[in-house]
Order: sequence, then structure tokens, then C-alpha cells
Amino acid sequence: MTGSDSNPNGAYPLGFEGVLRKISAHRTQYADITGILPYAAANLPETVAKTVTAAPYIKPEARDRRPIVDLWSKQLEFSQEFEGKSEILVVHGLCIACLRRDAPPPETIALFHTLWRDYRPLLIAQLNMRWLISAATTFGDHGENSTQIKVGSNLEMLFGLFKLYESERLHAGFAPDKPHPFRMDKNLKLPLGMSKYAIAGGDLDQQLLGKLYLNACDDPIMEDLCHTMLNRLISTNKSIFSRFRILRDRRAASRKGPSNNETITDT
Repeated sequence: MTGSDSNPNGAYPLGFEGVLRKISAHRTQYADITGILPYAAANLPETVAKTVTAAPYIKPEARDRRPIVDLWSKQLEFSQEFEGKSEILVVHGLCIACLRRDAPPPETIALFHTLWRDYRPLLIAQLNMRWLISAATTFGDHGENSTQIKVGSNLEMLFGLFKLYESERLHAGFAPDKPHPFRMDKNLKLPLGMSKYAIAGGDLDQQLLGKLYLNACDDPIMEDLCHTMLNRLISTNKSIFSRFRILRDRRAASRKGPSNNETITDT
């Protein structure tokens, strides 16, 4: 560990030793995994046709929670969340829960891919963005080919950083649809020696999103999943991407900048 890694003023005082210790915690596989998913795998058409009826379940307060060690508790939790929808959503959630832990059975990985191969339209139509991100993350960890692994991992990184940044804004009291006032201090610098994003003509955002969009075209499952997620992302007016558009429009209206045909490539 280098001196900079152990800097007590840095993001993580213990460096990556502490980070890796944190992410490896609570990864013991569920004890009763073989009691639920094999039945679902053998009866998928029946499962799809079923509507979820939630049993009574009281979700513990965050401060009182302990790691859930049995899959039946997870099933009850997901049944509450997906009540009134197809039971396949519960099975999908249980697959992801198992695949996030150590040593998942191969049949669980196979079931996850079967769901996305055979029931993709239903999953995309009924899952919210949180679950689509979880699915993409699972493809990044357990993809069947390099495109699924690469695109899934990139989606996990994109939406993870998006969540971090937007959460910091909320804590600072800024609504997601309200851009910061345009008052750049030319004396302020980005950290790590990076150059500033050129708001007027920069294309870093489009480069990032466009490459990911194109990479997903190499796999039909990732094409549908990734394109759905990215289209939802650029369609909302509550994101860093839409706020930059507002800033560009404001700047163009207040001063002469690059013409509409001029693009500054960010690196």
C-alpha cells in the first residue's frame, strides 16, 4: 500500500484494502437456494402466467437489518414489491440475489439467461430502472459472451456514478431538473490534472453514451436492455445530461459561442 493509498484525508482511509474488505462482506450463499429456483425453472410458462399475491411481510428498518440468509425471506420481500405483476419478476429477483453471492449454482446462472432470452419483452416492460440496472450488473458478472460482460459492466459503472453524483446534488439542496447557475470561476481546476468539459461544444457525454449504445448492438439481449436503459436516461429532464443541454442553451443565448456545426472533441 502506498502512502497516498493510506491518506486519512482521502476518500477511503484504509485504501483498497478497506474497499475490498467491504465488498466481500455478506456474500455467503443462501442456505435454501435449491428449494425455490429449480421448481421455477421447470415451470416457467406457469410462473409467467401467475400473478404475485404477497404474503404478510414486515421489512425491517434499515438500522435493524441483518444479512438475509434464507431465500424464503427474499421471496417474501420481492412478493411485496411485485404484487399484482407476473411471478416471473420474483424469480428474476431471486436469481439476481443468488448471483450476487459467492458460488452460485450453475443452474441459477442458466435460469437468469433463460429468462432474458425467452421473456425479455416482459422483463423490460415491467421492471423499473433499479431492476434493469441490477440485471445489467448481473450480465457484467455472469455474461455468456464478451459483449454481455463488457456492456453490462459499463452500464453498472455509468448508472452507479450517476447515482452517486445525483445523490450528492440532492444532499446539497439542488433539484435534479435545476442546473447550477452558470458562473464558472476560471481559477478553479478539476482534480487529477483533468481538463474541464467544454460546455458550449464538448461532446464527451455523447461519446460516452454513443459508444455504449453501439457496443450493445453486438448482442440482441444487451441491445434491447442497454438501449432501453439509455433511452430512459436521455429522455428524463432530471439528469446531468439534460442539465448540460440547458446550460448550453443558456450560454448560446447570452454570448456568441461555437457555431452549431462546430464540435470540440473531449478526451
